[in-house]
Parts: sequence; structure tokens; C-alpha cells
Amino acid sequence: MGAVLMAGEVSAADVSWRARYEAVFQDALRGAVVTDSAVNVYEDGSVKIVFLEVRLPGGRVVALSPPATVLEVSVPGADWHDATVQQDFDEQRGRS
Repeated sequence: MGAVLMAGEVSAADVSWRARYEAVFQDALRGAVVTDSAVNVYEDGSVKIVFLEVRLPGGRVVALSPPATVLEVSVPGADWHDATVQQDFDEQRGRS
């Protein structure tokens, strides 16, 4: 039987999954160009990204409104569509 986790604890599998996705995001965003954005700047100097749209090196445009878990994706020659991060990466790898 597997280990029982207390509330708020994460397993090694959770950490590994997160680390893999962080690396995937970093690679996907490398070379991206910000094409549109909206930010809030607060009196204390902190900044919150409200909306971010980027054109990836392959030509796809991805829009994100944190803390959204769904992306808006546009592929050249196609309409915008919603996709989770996993769906978008699967589409790019031909696993849709």
C-alpha cells in the first residue's frame, strides 16, 4: 500500500510532474514574442499580469489570463480555440 499524504503534502511524483512541465513551459516560451498584454501596477510597486498573448517561434499564438488553466490558441490559418496545456502540447505532437 502507498504512503498516506497529509493535507498540503506533495509526493515525489507531484514534484517530478511539476518540474517536467516547468521545463516544457520554459522551452516553449524561449524565443516567444509578446504581441499583447494587460497588467496592473499597484501602489506598492507589485505587478500582476492580467492577460498575456505571445507568438511562439513556430507561428502559433497563445493567450493566457492567469490563473487560467485553459489557453486560447491560434494556429496560422485557423480560428482561435480553447485548450488545456496538455491538450495544446498533445496537438503539437500530433496526439490530438
